[in-house]
Amino acid sequence: MLKVKQMRVHFLVFSLLFATFAYGQATLPPNVFPIGSQQTPLAVNAATQKQGTYGYLVVSGVPQKNADTLTNKNSSTLRLFELWPDGSAKELKPAHSLNSNIRALGGGRFSHWHDTNISSYILFSASDATDPRSNGRSYLAVQPSAAATGDRIGSIYDSQTNTWKYYLGTSDPQHRTVVISNPSNHTYAFGVAFNQNGFLQSSADLRAEIRNGIPDFIGEPIERKVWRFVSDNLIYGVPYSEERWQHHPLLMFNSVGWGECDDDAAVLMHTAALFGIGTRVWGLHGHVVPEVYTNGSWHLYDPTYKMYFIDSTVTRNVASVSELVSNTSLITVPLLSAPWTPVKSSLVGRWGSAINYASLYSPDDAPTDWYNYLPVAEAPLRFDLPPGGAVEIGAHGPSDAPTTFDEGIMAHQTAYSSVKVSLPQGSVGTLQVFLAPYKIKGSGTATLYFQDDSIETIPISSDWNIYDTNYRNGYIKRISYTAGEGGMVIYYLANPIRSSVRGFNSIVLKPSSTMPAGVANPLSVRLRQSG
Repeated sequence: MLKVKQMRVHFLVFSLLFATFAYGQATLPPNVFPIGSQQTPLAVNAATQKQGTYGYLVVSGVPQKNADTLTNKNSSTLRLFELWPDGSAKELKPAHSLNSNIRALGGGRFSHWHDTNISSYILFSASDATDPRSNGRSYLAVQPSAAATGDRIGSIYDSQTNTWKYYLGTSDPQHRTVVISNPSNHTYAFGVAFNQNGFLQSSADLRAEIRNGIPDFIGEPIERKVWRFVSDNLIYGVPYSEERWQHHPLLMFNSVGWGECDDDAAVLMHTAALFGIGTRVWGLHGHVVPEVYTNGSWHLYDPTYKMYFIDSTVTRNVASVSELVSNTSLITVPLLSAPWTPVKSSLVGRWGSAINYASLYSPDDAPTDWYNYLPVAEAPLRFDLPPGGAVEIGAHGPSDAPTTFDEGIMAHQTAYSSVKVSLPQGSVGTLQVFLAPYKIKGSGTATLYFQDDSIETIPISSDWNIYDTNYRNGYIKRISYTAGEGGMVIYYLANPIRSSVRGFNSIVLKPSSTMPAGVANPLSVRLRQSG
């Protein structure tokens, strides 16, 4: 509950003064929701009251029905959406959050309350650490008329930006994929934004997502945010390739999605470099870790086990590898608990105990420069889809799995995802998608262009698993194809943490400048039951 005695006068003043505030009438297509659902744009402006670190209070125009009350704290059915300038949208969650958590933690938490003294209100936070009064986004409250079941799709064309914006809702996201098909007579070149940064479009997007992420505590340094992001967005498992191309942050976060400790360390190194942070990688006895250089000294942040250690309870400086080597008690008897020294299951997991983990640090450990080189240049995430072709996101049926990964990686992972591009019989073209291809099915020929400028032409007659060959050790930057009888399907890895279908999804299609003049968007977007 709000502190009504302290704030009631302010609430009433805001409600009266800004009841007629002119705000953008941003909405979502009505067919995304059950018939009869009510959409209400929130009146968020410079005078919207901020509460705590992340909370923002809206009173004017808030739906009055079915709000939470003291006697029923889960009665509200209201859903809150954050609409971004590019047309993508994100559903804010969790609803029914404690007001104290909204103010202190943010992260999209919100509540819809009815107070007998001030009518109904919404206390909410942005999806990241930004200020909704000035972040350029708008916010939409939706009250469904009934429980949402089945699949629902709506679209909006934005003539100013020449983008198509699709919004897809489903009551069964675990068994759905998103299919983008081209029924026209033209090859259609387009970029895809999936659930905001589900697919990062550029290094600038990556920097923004990390910088704007909700901090663990006030004043959290950027290198710690980088460390958390790397740890939270990668799965531990047998690496797809032993080579350095997969250490490009966009390829790892968008596509590959997993690796071992050396891959984690290398990705942290290259991600931290985007912020101008100096880094290096150490090879230990059975482990690889990165260090960052800030404030005139080195600091160890282990993303694989999501841990670090401090060297003093006074300065709270994060210890370096050298300090841990000379004083392993900083590991075995950590000086501070979370948030300064996070405890992860690895301490009693792979290495058995903190003592065993400490044994990895030895006086003959040394930094290595092998991970410094990144052989892949950043490229757009773009599809050139021929007539009759289709792109499917989130495909995870048994027939889509990489089949012979070493050490049973697919058994190790509880989920995986892919982007598969279906090419009809007789189609000829080129795909240059900044993702990692792992399999080609069907018939025809595929010419592979590698990052070192070597070229290989492969006849395709059934399933050809790139992972089963040495070709996976060189990044395939482009594939030219001729689809034979029955067509051809090219599979790309997709990080399951970032590419899974949700209950509410937004897809923005951005036409390429190479589109033929006068050709309108012909694409069809739908949800498909996965198998």
